[in-house]
Amino acid sequence: MLYRIYTEKKNQECVEQIVLGHFPVHGYTMFDAIGYWRGNKEDTLVIEVECHEHDRFKIDAIASKIKTVNSQEAVLVVSIQSSARLY
Repeated sequence: MLYRIYTEKKNQECVEQIVLGHFPVHGYTMFDAIGYWRGNKEDTLVIEVECHEHDRFKIDAIASKIKTVNSQEAVLVVSIQSSARLY
């Protein structure tokens, strides 16, 4: 399962530590984007984590912590059915 977490781009080092705390040996990707929330443009950070569906509780915990750290009204989590391989 591929999970994407969308958050306002702030406190990036803290956000990285939150993700790393839940997936210390697991890889993840972070990239910048431009998002719109209620008609307002904002710098956005997208975090992608490829993991098993049973790790969803970790993704939810990450999103909740980021929401608190960034003082946000909401953090978006998207789950996408995927198949990934390392070569």
